[in-house]
Amino acid sequence: MPSYKGVSCDLYIDGSKAPEYDMTTDDRTCTVWVMAQEDKEFGFEIDVSGTSDNNHRLQFIADGQKLVSRVLMDGRIKTSEYCAEFRDENGAWMSRKMMFRKADLVEDDKEQTEDRTAIIDAVGSLQWNVWRVRSFKLYHGQPTVRKPFQAASSLKEKDIKGKAISHYTQLGDLVEQPTATSYKSELKDPKDSPYVVFIFKYASKAILQSKGYIPRSPSPERLDNDVESMSGLEMQQEIMRLRAEVKATRKRKIKEEHLEETGPEVIDLVDSPKKKGRKL
Repeated sequence: MPSYKGVSCDLYIDGSKAPEYDMTTDDRTCTVWVMAQEDKEFGFEIDVSGTSDNNHRLQFIADGQKLVSRVLMDGRIKTSEYCAEFRDENGAWMSRKMMFRKADLVEDDKEQTEDRTAIIDAVGSLQWNVWRVRSFKLYHGQPTVRKPFQAASSLKEKDIKGKAISHYTQLGDLVEQPTATSYKSELKDPKDSPYVVFIFKYASKAILQSKGYIPRSPSPERLDNDVESMSGLEMQQEIMRLRAEVKATRKRKIKEEHLEETGPEVIDLVDSPKKKGRKL
């Protein structure tokens, strides 16, 4: 459970808490890695009861896109069922379930590719910003219409070169939620410097293994995908696996040939007779 400065944040995938790897922290940010599971829904549980403040503002960002902004007054919130929320032009609250989707990587510009720099830079990360709230009041103005979430398009491999990208975030069908009360809050922390930030970087098991966060099996894991459907990254992983198999086979063959040529090593355990000393 990432817990920092009295705030904890857990990621749940398909209803179960996700294992976390390589947690790092600085003065206000806590970062962990988690394993993405294709087509599995995910959500979060946030607990701010460990702070000395009663009210907090939360903001959720997925792959560089802002999805949730709310005031939390009861110390804990669980958003495992619906997490992506926004208001439509009629003021109705709409929600979508979130899930992981395998990234579509292409080598060139033959098909439509992602051109939003903010998305390219942030894809593969889920972020919660938490501010302490000094005061808040009911908001009676017109509802804010947030631009609907647009999942990342195909990514050019050259745009994400050197990055650990294997999945996107995608949203399910729209579900209308009960009308919620809007608040306007005065933040205790600077807007550009939240009290605490939680970042979940997500990637495939193969990528987490390549980083050393998940132990590898004795021999590299074989990919189930057909060659035609492999991404560039998966192709590299399969080549590495095959090279490791060839190397291991060669070592075994060399050892066997050496034994055939020299025969088994014999160790003489019988002491040789001691020479008699000369008499003077």
